[in-house]
Amino acid sequence: MNAHSPGTFSYDPYAREVLENPLPFYRELQANHPGYYVEKYDMFIFTRFQDILDVLGVTEDNTFVGSESTLPMPADILHKNTGAPPLAPTDPMGPGIMLASPEYEELRLAHIKPLRPKAVKAIEDMTRELALDRLRELLPQGKFEIMGDYCGLVSAAVTCHLLGIPKSDAASVLGAINDLASYSDDKEGVDTPGMFKFLKSFIIPAIDRRRKAGADGEVPMVDGLINHRLKSNGRALNDEEIADQLVCSFVAATETPPKPTCQGLLELWRNPDQLAEIRKDLDTNIPIVTEEILRICITNQFGIRTAHKDVTVAGVDIKAGQRVLAGIYAGLRDPREFDEPEKFIWNREIKRILTFGYGQHHCVGNNLARMEVRVMLRAFLEHVQDFEFDMDEAVHAASYFHWGWVKLPVVIKQYSI
Repeated sequence: MNAHSPGTFSYDPYAREVLENPLPFYRELQANHPGYYVEKYDMFIFTRFQDILDVLGVTEDNTFVGSESTLPMPADILHKNTGAPPLAPTDPMGPGIMLASPEYEELRLAHIKPLRPKAVKAIEDMTRELALDRLRELLPQGKFEIMGDYCGLVSAAVTCHLLGIPKSDAASVLGAINDLASYSDDKEGVDTPGMFKFLKSFIIPAIDRRRKAGADGEVPMVDGLINHRLKSNGRALNDEEIADQLVCSFVAATETPPKPTCQGLLELWRNPDQLAEIRKDLDTNIPIVTEEILRICITNQFGIRTAHKDVTVAGVDIKAGQRVLAGIYAGLRDPREFDEPEKFIWNREIKRILTFGYGQHHCVGNNLARMEVRVMLRAFLEHVQDFEFDMDEAVHAASYFHWGWVKLPVVIKQYSI
């Protein structure tokens, strides 16, 4: 079946009215338009939870690959492919998010060590101290912008640690990523290629420092790629190639934890009865509420793949060269998977989650993100007894890259630290 959707309903993931508020479109897509086809981009839209799992779960034989980028600018996908597009190059090696198997898995494994559960646990105390240092400075001010001044700087400092970048550069890293990940009206999109180019100016010096230090494993995310030799021909990666593998982790590690943490605190402020329940036992309840926060408070909208083979999935016939959009944000609000999905319920039973994707390209940093959200949330609630948000000064972003609050001023009414 091909779900070419007739009628008056129209959906374009890049349209301005969608960027301003995608939620009504997601509800309509889920209710009446599974596998919705967008002629303009030759793309099928999947917003139901199980359909997204079915699409992302097709991992064999490079059926779906981000070979045209997982977040392409709209102008780059206006053409129709006559068949499967070329796979990303391997000499020189293309960016990790665009690679096909087996190179994708090979390079993922080469730098995953610091993101495994035991390694993440080992930096939990450091992350807590970073959070407490920020709170010691911020709480006496009485009011501050929690997204950037607290959570953003903590996450950026952790990212710097993982890549061997001085923690003193955290503010510059955060500012660069926030600027580059913002929707540009002039370019009618998020400049993903420009993001790669600019952020490598932070990463390549870090690679150079690790080479000079002997790449002895002290910074395994970088050292692992320096020391890796490709299975195909035994060659080492150059600095540009290594940086291309790290940009995605660099952005995700800095961008992902702050937004759900801050928006989770906003939900708790809006639901004081739930907040009171959580405060009764922070040790037990913080890990529980973190999962609901990671369900409903994420901000990334979707990921795009291109078919490299003819396939039927989630009831839709897809030809090689056509594109699929996995609507993660929508899927996490699918009433088929969650009762009252748009309602924040701190101790909701969550059996499955899409926050970190699924299948071949599931998020390599999911353990790190969970840890940071727990730590930053716990530190704030432990030391702030009463707070409120100044929503008159809050700023909400209109973007397909991240849709949510980007500035949340918080007023501290009672604290102890």
